[in-house]
Parts: sequence; C-alpha cells; structure tokens
Amino acid sequence: MIQTPNVVYILYEFTRVWRSIAMDREHPKDPDITWMGDSIGRYEGDTLVIDTIGLSDKTWLDHTGHPHSESLHVVERLRRMDCENAGAGRHRRRSQCLYETIFRKEVF
Repeated sequence: MIQTPNVVYILYEFTRVWRSIAMDREHPKDPDITWMGDSIGRYEGDTLVIDTIGLSDKTWLDHTGHPHSESLHVVERLRRMDCENAGAGRHRRRSQCLYETIFRKEVF
C-alpha cells in the first residue's frame, strides 16, 4: 500500500494491478462502470474505510465466480495488524457488500 495526501494505492502482486482510493472527494453522481469501480476512503481512527461503487457486472464477488450486478456497493475496512505478531506490512481486511440485488431472488 502506498499513501499520498490525496490517494491511497493498493498494489496486488498476484494480478499485477493496482487500485486507487481517493481520500479527498465523494463519489460522482453517475460513476463510470469499471473493473475496479470508483473507490473513496476515509480514516476512522486507525482503520481505513474504503467505499466502492461502479463495479462492472463482468467481475466476480470471489474466486469461485459468484456474480453481482452493477448496483454492488462494497465497504471494506483495512486495519494494520500488530507487526510483531503478524509480520510487517500485513493488514486485517473486512468487507461488506451493500445494496446488492442479484441474490434477492430465490434461486431454487
């Protein structure tokens, strides 16, 4: 993770991509739909809260391939773990999917 005053960048080694989280603005009223969505962030104490909308419905919720719609709204909470016990640079991540419509229908 790289942090500047206005943006936090999260680098993903496995896929060799990065995300940018704007720290100084709100979501646009009509965000462009992209693979990584539109992410904004703020700190709540020592926890970075990332709010993401505008995700393409061509992405998956997980590696298993569970689908979602473009109305997916994800809130993540990242908190740095104790370096002595977890190793330098490790973070604890908690995600919550909000406002998702695809799983509201009964499938069976």
